Amino acid sequence: MKLSRFFKTVLAATAFSLVATAAHADNLRLRFHTFFGSEMDTAAKRMQDTLREKSDNKIRMQYFRGGELVSSDQFVEAVGRGTIDIAYGVGSYWPGQVDVGNIEAGLPGAWTSVEEAREVFKKLDPIIAEAYEEKGVVLIGRGYGSDYELLTKEPVKSLEDLKKMKIRSTGQMARLLKEFDVPTVFLPAEELYVGLSTGVIDGVLYGGPLEYEQLKLNEVAKNYTSLNLLNPGWIETIIINKKSGIR
Repeated sequence: MKLSRFFKTVLAATAFSLVATAAHADNLRLRFHTFFGSEMDTAAKRMQDTLREKSDNKIRMQYFRGGELVSSDQFVEAVGRGTIDIAYGVGSYWPGQVDVGNIEAGLPGAWTSVEEAREVFKKLDPIIAEAYEEKGVVLIGRGYGSDYELLTKEPVKSLEDLKKMKIRSTGQMARLLKEFDVPTVFLPAEELYVGLSTGVIDGVLYGGPLEYEQLKLNEVAKNYTSLNLLNPGWIETIIINKKSGIR
């Protein structure tokens, strides 16, 4: 399954932003980590080629899929200490490290379109950037997701059905579910398939049909329920180490 045009656009914009720094640094070697799996490989390869070609071989990027080097919920710490240079993740994965990440990832009912979300973040991003700076990382960009609906192993026909399930959720959506006595747990994207297939969780709030098919979650969970609470359903964050040479 290929990445959507949206993800390709975000990666392309990030690549050109990095290329612009080549005039100020020589022979950069960057470790780029995402929470995605193999579905991002083609776009990542294109990003690597773009960096190498446009920077006249000054910038080379090593790419890591979700979970390959560090867990997705450890991106802020890993970028801050220099284990990786760039991370492409979601703020709700690290609320204990950057509390504003819970807001950053999405607020149920706060917007109904990408355009509205962009307007919200024009005002929020200076505050969010300061929070990341305190952890030794720099916010350099973000992406806006689409559908964010529920995928479960058993049908959900009522709130009572949902209360009997353990749902993987993050951020404010997890808080909302807890208000209705729905058990929630956090698992990074790379662990969702195993979590569902082994019964660790009964359902996930992660994305929409495209994302669930990319992760093959539809093989182990067949019931899709639209909650219509968050669209765009997640806001992605691109952060970079302050000492990486990128300005």
